[in-house]
Amino acid sequence: MKKAFPVQSFGSIIEELRTGRFETVGQLWEYVHNENPTLDFDSFRSQLKQLISAGIVEVKEPQLSNFSAYLSSWEYGLKLWFFAVTTLASVAVVELLELGFPWVVLRWVAATFLLLFAPGFAVTWTLFPSKQQQSNLNRLALTIAISLFLVPVIGLVLNYSVIGIQSSPVALIVGAMTEGFLFVGAYREFTMIPTS
Repeated sequence: MKKAFPVQSFGSIIEELRTGRFETVGQLWEYVHNENPTLDFDSFRSQLKQLISAGIVEVKEPQLSNFSAYLSSWEYGLKLWFFAVTTLASVAVVELLELGFPWVVLRWVAATFLLLFAPGFAVTWTLFPSKQQQSNLNRLALTIAISLFLVPVIGLVLNYSVIGIQSSPVALIVGAMTEGFLFVGAYREFTMIPTS
């Protein structure tokens, strides 16, 4: 059974908060947990929410001072790194897996993601970095439409080049283009985050 931590016992901690000693919720949690080791994090979080709603404690969003802080933040950087790694993994699957029966299904899934979703998602994120600019349904429609436009254009360009249309160059070019647009979209989103 979780042990509740009464709001009244936050009295000395509220005095500590007024000194400006805690810069993060994590630091506050360490201090509170040291004062009361039987407290679990869920109880702490619910009591902290009560203090915030009562106006006793104010919690501000962390400020991102530069782009590397954005990239390493859990809230913002996770989306970029997830899609960057997924795109690289899809390129690797398309390039490296043999065409035997069990593996061909995985290759189809990776190629479908790479050709119908990844480039459109990256370009849509670059064009509309703010979540408020488009609804999720509009973003999905734009993602698929842009992918359906870009991939044939890449194929057309490759057709008239020395390389020709082959799965390896198409996967590599789509993957590289997607990675580039992902980082441009992430940087544009970083520039739109309020700093005050």
